[in-house]
Amino acid sequence: METWSGRCGHAAVAVDGSVLVLGGHDGTQLRDAWRSDDRGATWTQLPQPAWSGRSNFPAVAVDGSVLILGGIR
Repeated sequence: METWSGRCGHAAVAVDGSVLVLGGHDGTQLRDAWRSDDRGATWTQLPQPAWSGRSNFPAVAVDGSVLILGGIR
């Protein structure tokens, strides 16, 4: 089972019945994205997102898309 590393300053958002965990930091700024389709029982790492590593940013789901806004890079 894959799982994301311990972190803080990440964003989490629910979209289309899934939960996403995005970025944050664990001593370095992370740019990973993880998805769970079973309420967090299992996680799958998504392909590397186009945004740079960041933490402390808001994220929102809009019409099936996820927007991330600002943050610390």
